[in-house]
Amino acid sequence: MIPVKYRNYLLILIFIGSFYSFAKGQSVEFKASGPGAVEMGEQFRVTYSLNAKGSDFEDPNFENFRVLSGPNISSSSSVQIVNGSMSQSVSYSYSFILMASADGTFTIPAAKVKVKGKTIESNTLTIEVVKGQAPQSTTSNNSRPGTVNRPASGS
Repeated sequence: MIPVKYRNYLLILIFIGSFYSFAKGQSVEFKASGPGAVEMGEQFRVTYSLNAKGSDFEDPNFENFRVLSGPNISSSSSVQIVNGSMSQSVSYSYSFILMASADGTFTIPAAKVKVKGKTIESNTLTIEVVKGQAPQSTTSNNSRPGTVNRPASGS
């Protein structure tokens, strides 16, 4: 039987060892996501997701797109201990709300972020912008184009 004093040291060593092996084995991913096609004038979201703590985020040149909002930064983290094994995850998101200013197929270049002093680039995004449908006029059932509806006079 292990004395209580040594058992606590052993638990601390196991905890540190599992954290070290997790942190060392985790690969950093920086991924861009967004729609493949949008209509001209439609608002849409482009999100850059990072699975590590980053700094000095550099947003790409959103040429042919109008930036309505962003970067909007959010983060989450979780720690799980299951059967004595610990796992930890963090996630950071950088989101932009964009609107297309021209029709065509456009490539949004990679964004950049620093993780532990190293600059990491995301993937690029290709978005097809199509002309939107013309707004349809609404007419009531009782009218024809070119006529004026007048209220009936009360008797």
